[in-house]
Amino acid sequence: MVQLDRSPDDVEGTLTLEEQAIRFDSPSLGIRSIALITIERVKRIWGSPVLLVRSVEDGDKRVTAFYFSKPPPLHPDQSAPDEPPPTLIGPFNRNRAPSKRKQRRRNAGYLANAVNIVGDDLEVWVKETRAAVAAARQNGG
Repeated sequence: MVQLDRSPDDVEGTLTLEEQAIRFDSPSLGIRSIALITIERVKRIWGSPVLLVRSVEDGDKRVTAFYFSKPPPLHPDQSAPDEPPPTLIGPFNRNRAPSKRKQRRRNAGYLANAVNIVGDDLEVWVKETRAAVAAARQNGG
């Protein structure tokens, strides 16, 4: 889980859909629960294994991403001080670290491959969560 509006840090845990809420259990964070009636939108980000949930909690708009596989690093790996920097192969790229753009392309490729593994499960989650949200809105008000 990544709380996009709060922090870019990802938290590993287990996601469950309950009768009144989406519940995320994490050993480091504890329990994060999003009431179904507070959810404005449930969206699958195409080409990636990500379920995006937009909600309004305590008057604040929240955007939470649930990754169905381990997310790629947002920044290139930092090498140790005594280690030479990573370089790209080729006559024009000698002794240059990979660019942010190259890292983003690498991350996009990683997510595209990961969706092949979890795509069907993610689609089921989207449908069931949308149905649960609709039922909660109908029953709650």
